[in-house]
Amino acid sequence: TNLPYFHPNLSKKAPNMEHDRGGDTDPPPLSNDDPLSGAEQRTMGIRLVNQGKLEHAIPCLEQAIRLGHDDYVSQLNLALAYLRVGRLAEATTLLIASLQQYPHDADIAILLGKALLASGQPREAIAILAPAALAHPHRFHLHYYLGLAHARRDHSSKAIAAWCKAVRIRPNHQELKRWLKNTLQEEPHAPWPQTRLTIAKHH
Repeated sequence: TNLPYFHPNLSKKAPNMEHDRGGDTDPPPLSNDDPLSGAEQRTMGIRLVNQGKLEHAIPCLEQAIRLGHDDYVSQLNLALAYLRVGRLAEATTLLIASLQQYPHDADIAILLGKALLASGQPREAIAILAPAALAHPHRFHLHYYLGLAHARRDHSSKAIAAWCKAVRIRPNHQELKRWLKNTLQEEPHAPWPQTRLTIAKHH
């Protein structure tokens, strides 16, 4: 399942989140005589993220934040857009700042863990994901990406433990169930479930 653009929680929509898919037209060109307000930039940026028009969304959200709309929803939408276009350093910087503001937020931890994994920093990803998974034991993606981070560090037993927790949350996750079954039966050539780790494009 693809990650909803406006929020990284796959199980449900977050309360009070704007979710306006709108039409498919490109945003109108802005003139210097009629600039959009920060609130309008924020609304347009969120709409464009939902439409997948990330290159248009990013400058809108950046401008909205510069104009004072530096709230949770703006930050998460901009971070997700950065991730999806592969601007990993900017995503990581923004998400670290967001986590300082919202230190117990599972969704920020998920996106930051993904950004760190995509940047080749599994140790740093573990430092973010492990405590978040303890604090939010029912969040599938915390355990899933924690398992991937441990796998990248060759921590096989820890990866298996994290994925077992993930499967208990989503028992119909066939890829992970199949891999765990093969591994626990000690089939040495079972592939690691890496197909969902195209960070900038998939869930």
